[in-house]
Amino acid sequence: MEKKNNFMPLLIYSIKEKKNWLLLSTVIIFVTTLLIPYILRADTEFFIMFGIFEMFALVFINCLVDDSFLHNEAKLTYYMSKPVPLGRKIGINIVTNTVFTLYLLVLILVSVFLQDVDNEILKVFKMLIPWLMAIILLSSLSSVLSGNTLMAGAMTIFNFCLPLIILLVIMFIFSILENVVTGFS
Repeated sequence: MEKKNNFMPLLIYSIKEKKNWLLLSTVIIFVTTLLIPYILRADTEFFIMFGIFEMFALVFINCLVDDSFLHNEAKLTYYMSKPVPLGRKIGINIVTNTVFTLYLLVLILVSVFLQDVDNEILKVFKMLIPWLMAIILLSSLSSVLSGNTLMAGAMTIFNFCLPLIILLVIMFIFSILENVVTGFS
């Protein structure tokens, strides 16, 4: 049996499915980072940071709804007609969401350069990009594995907070040891 490589057609289809998200995200980012500060004549750095927060929210929601095709009959029919292994589905989601995220980053950068904001705000992007990639990876995995938007959100938040949970458990254990064992600090 011949193995058909359907990665590129599915990737192109997945990117085309994002056109409404791209339009909505463009409007949201430009309204909050360009239009509102211009109308209010307010501090633009606050609105740029708010736009970055919106970008996180948009990427997170966008990643979660990728595989909610179980509730859409047309998408379910399309995906069922293409036998795709789980690893390839995850790869398609990661590449599509990375393209979407890069587009949003470019929109934020355009807003920064159009408003002549301090270049200090560009240092935020050094920290921003790894966190966005972590969100994309975790939510793409969660979305493909669960197929349900709500469960994918819960799984992503849990996995994203897992290092903090482990730290809190370790701190709790050491606080118990500190109180029980004399001289232990």
